[in-house]
Amino acid sequence: MPKTRRESERAREDLALIVKTIRANMGILIDPQGARMWVADDSGRVLTDMELAYLAALLSVRSKSSRGVTAPSYIPTVFIEALTSNGATVYRARSHTRELADLARTSKSGIASDLAGGFVFPYLHNGMDAMFAAAKLVEWVSADSAPLSQLVQLIPEHHLLRDTLPSPWELKGQVMRELLGRLDDPGVDTFDGYRKTVGDGWYMVLPDARHPSFTIYAEGPTKLAAEKIMEEARRELASQID
Repeated sequence: MPKTRRESERAREDLALIVKTIRANMGILIDPQGARMWVADDSGRVLTDMELAYLAALLSVRSKSSRGVTAPSYIPTVFIEALTSNGATVYRARSHTRELADLARTSKSGIASDLAGGFVFPYLHNGMDAMFAAAKLVEWVSADSAPLSQLVQLIPEHHLLRDTLPSPWELKGQVMRELLGRLDDPGVDTFDGYRKTVGDGWYMVLPDARHPSFTIYAEGPTKLAAEKIMEEARRELASQID
């Protein structure tokens, strides 16, 4: 299994090639820990982590095993709306793997996703389980009359960007206290980090627990809008760091 980003890209390219060469219905690549997976559809296209997360959640709900879906709080709004319209109840967890699993269990969700290739099935156990996720995905797709490449078309258009901004360790707490102190702004949400509504989109700032940096998520109705929101978020955060 690949260790570097380039090796990961090459592995996914190999997965796509294998699927196309042998004309498979899908291809699945699982990491050595059995925690995460990548999926290629029958055309050989490798789904993004976000696409896989949405599709697995949708198919889980459609299987009627459970209507509950748990995901990190930065799940795209369009995903929440689309899943809800399909009868799901979406639970937003704070950005920590343990929090994700705990909320999935207490909410009795049928599936939880970290939006990065990892899935939890709380009725089975609390850990990421790509082997079980792969088996369930095959089961769900097999039960549907459409090939995976057609099911992928059910995924709504989404524009969620992720970026990082370096920050000295000693300033991270001060910056977060400053941001979280803006509760008088009706567009600010402090459920998980600092989240601010901007027009039809939003951005979220989270301190990285392992690195001297902040993680920023931004969503907009279009790619351009999301990019502009990300620029605004970076400016506001940089002004607090400098």
